[in-house]
Amino acid sequence: MVGPRNLFAKSDPESTAGAIIRWWEARRLHYNVLTLAWALLWASVSYVRGNHLWTATVLMIPTYLLAVQLPANIWYTGGWIFDLILKRVFKLRWPGFGPWAFALGTALSFLFILVVVFL
Repeated sequence: MVGPRNLFAKSDPESTAGAIIRWWEARRLHYNVLTLAWALLWASVSYVRGNHLWTATVLMIPTYLLAVQLPANIWYTGGWIFDLILKRVFKLRWPGFGPWAFALGTALSFLFILVVVFL
């Protein structure tokens, strides 16, 4: 696992497939903590605004896990798969791709959470 300071550190452009996967997987826990904190923030806002429909039920945690965390982690895995494709199939050497894709994917996950919470 990496520390928060190295969360957006660039990967080695000559890294192996295993090193690329390790780069991504070392950040998965941080990603899950960020998305959980974001979801809790907006679930709280939704609850305060009077939307007690899903936040006050016993099914809130399973709903969150199936509707948010499962898709988010599938998309997260797509990040390192796409990174491998770029570096191995297309021979693109872009050491900043991992941090860029990680940031973009996290931002899109935040947007997805807002859609799930407020719909």
